[in-house]
Amino acid sequence: QLACPLDLGCHSVEQEDGDNAPAPEEECQAEFKPQVDLSQLPEIEVKTMEEDEEVLFKMRAKLFRFDKAANEWKERGTGDVKILKHKDSKKIRVLMRREKTLKICANHFITETAKAHRDR
Repeated sequence: QLACPLDLGCHSVEQEDGDNAPAPEEECQAEFKPQVDLSQLPEIEVKTMEEDEEVLFKMRAKLFRFDKAANEWKERGTGDVKILKHKDSKKIRVLMRREKTLKICANHFITETAKAHRDR
């Protein structure tokens, strides 16, 4: 008779005598409880530094970068791209965060001297 080596509440299993077949799988009834009760933790306010900015434009997009070594475009992230204008300084920037992790993948100021052009 085989018993659970860690005493986690697994059921014992009978093994056939003289048979080289693997033992049948054990049904484990172990129950793991969380170490910390999340409802007891205080809620933390997260600042994104976008609170003082006005959203001028927002669109879901996919960002690519060009890898010169491989001579190909590689995906950098998918998510919302925003054009934001700061309420006090009036500076405008492009901000893009990845969809699930909300990590910043693009953050650039748009200046009056910036020129947009199409690559050929």
